[in-house]
Amino acid sequence: MAKPKAKHAEPEKVEVVKDVAPSPGAHGKIVRITRPADSFLATAETDGPHGLQVHQRVHIRGADQAPYNLESTEITSIPTPETFTFETSGYPASPATGDITVWVP
Repeated sequence: MAKPKAKHAEPEKVEVVKDVAPSPGAHGKIVRITRPADSFLATAETDGPHGLQVHQRVHIRGADQAPYNLESTEITSIPTPETFTFETSGYPASPATGDITVWVP
């Protein structure tokens, strides 16, 4: 008599989504930029998940405080999907004001 075949559970299907940085020309709204009083490092909060990556270069425009408006600044960390950090070019007032956007060059 043949042995019955063992039933195997179907493997769990897992969808893998690769992190892909936004393409050149992509832009988004920054709702807040804050910076500790004794640091050049600022944290930007976007109005939704930004998809940016550490070491990616971005332009930041529209802040009333000039040191936040940067061309080709490097992202230093991604604390959450809606935030990223970067170095300012001085000690501007915090929080930043203005109609601020981030743009991928």
